[in-house]
Amino acid sequence: MIEDADGILAAALALPSKDRAHLSAVLADSVEHGDTEAIEAAWAKEIDRRLEAYRSGRVKTYAVDDVEREAEALIAGLDGPNVVAAG
Repeated sequence: MIEDADGILAAALALPSKDRAHLSAVLADSVEHGDTEAIEAAWAKEIDRRLEAYRSGRVKTYAVDDVEREAEALIAGLDGPNVVAAG
């Protein structure tokens, strides 16, 4: 039986990719992330804030096709329309 972290790590790294991915997900879920209720409440508040801003028209929206076209142009090094306002 492996008893130290280095030995466990070496054994884990020898596993197939799919098993390593599963193991990493299980380990990540086992780590204490603090007060999850407070974190979830903060995210819920942020979601409500953003949704209200969208519904009230305080934020400008863009069609996904325009955003994709702009991103592709930027990636290609071309000058596309300025979809994202500087600020």
